[in-house]
Amino acid sequence: MTQQELLHVSVCRVSGPNTQLCRMCLTVKPLTAFSKHKATANDHLSYCRRCDKIKHQLWKSDLHSRMKQRFYKQQNGLCPVCGRTIDLTQTGSGASTPVLDHPHSAEAMHSVQTLAAAMTGLLHNNCNKAIGLFADNPAALRRAARYIEHTRDDRQQQLDV
Repeated sequence: MTQQELLHVSVCRVSGPNTQLCRMCLTVKPLTAFSKHKATANDHLSYCRRCDKIKHQLWKSDLHSRMKQRFYKQQNGLCPVCGRTIDLTQTGSGASTPVLDHPHSAEAMHSVQTLAAAMTGLLHNNCNKAIGLFADNPAALRRAARYIEHTRDDRQQQLDV
């Protein structure tokens, strides 16, 4: 089991009715460490106040836009996950909105500087979410790709008959 998978299992065992896992620093904290948000399942944001503050400090700084520009140029304007063009003018939370990817660790979320230094690329929002749903686990992503290829081949054979 990878470190990420072990963490997920241990969080499921450790977190109780009054605790939650911060999706940014991957630390189990009391619910009081999370801001309330009515649109979520448990009425709290998925990241703690400390991480939220660091994230907003980065967003408000010109460092955020400079980093987006740097990754955009390095990646030739393409999302490294899906290969489609990134539109830097797109904002909000839509599927194609460009987002900076970063490791989810307590060390990365220590400060704006450490978060900025930990950035790994510029992705479409949905591509970033997809990677996150696989807990940044390359082996799981490869298995998913094999599954898709296998079932697609099976479907094609059924259509050919």
